[in-house]
Amino acid sequence: MTGAQTNAIADFNSTLDLANNVGEIAKKINTGPIAGRIGKAAQWTGGATTGFVELNTNIANLKSSFMKTISGATISDREVERLSQFLPDVNDPEEVLQIKIKNLKEGIERNRDSLYEATGGNNPYGTSGPSQQAMISVYDVNTGEAGQIPENEFNSSQYIKR
Repeated sequence: MTGAQTNAIADFNSTLDLANNVGEIAKKINTGPIAGRIGKAAQWTGGATTGFVELNTNIANLKSSFMKTISGATISDREVERLSQFLPDVNDPEEVLQIKIKNLKEGIERNRDSLYEATGGNNPYGTSGPSQQAMISVYDVNTGEAGQIPENEFNSSQYIKR
């Protein structure tokens, strides 16, 4: 494995760590369309809670790390805008935020594992688990959010295939 490939895997793992961190912090902080906007305004004026600031900062770091991991160090504003719709945000309701994190983590794991396979490297993460399952594209019937889920988790009362 080359140095660049080793760095790419380290970037994948770093982004996964950030996603895990955001997921845990988000469980303790009120998010959503109203709470997120109020929190951002309060952050701007200096009145936000420490937890909200920590969550918002970690989400920004996650977005930056993800963009760098998948696209290299420099990407266009248009690409950032396109990819951002799939990334968690404090304006997302908690359930949507957690779904986005789950999908993000699974995508990163798939890419990381594919890199191991392509380079013939020894994958310490194995080849089983959610990242190796067949994924399907769905809409969540409760939120209208588009995403991907493992095929075996499809529930027609919760998702519509797209």
